[in-house]
Amino acid sequence: MKINNYKFGKIEIDGEIYKNDVIIFPQYVKSEWWRARGHFLQVQDLKDVFKLRPKKLIIGKGYHGFMSVSKEVKQKAEELDINLVAEKSKEACKLYNKEENKDDVVLAIHLTC
Repeated sequence: MKINNYKFGKIEIDGEIYKNDVIIFPQYVKSEWWRARGHFLQVQDLKDVFKLRPKKLIIGKGYHGFMSVSKEVKQKAEELDINLVAEKSKEACKLYNKEENKDDVVLAIHLTC
């Protein structure tokens, strides 16, 4: 999959536009991704990702980077040997697109804030 465009509140993935937060898995996009505590990312918000156990998890923390990642998420990723990268969403999109083999990469992205 390829991110064609990202701007505040909107992302285009393989030509399809999404206006809600998403998780890009290797085979599909989970649209309208919601977190239990909005701008605080917790393990329960990523249970499908952790079940998959990708080699790399890229987190887009929002346009301004306001979504925080809990220490439990970081610990869980480490336990499962998942390389976790958390950046502002624009940078996260660039990092995702640079990945040559996306079969083991997941992007969880907050589109606003």
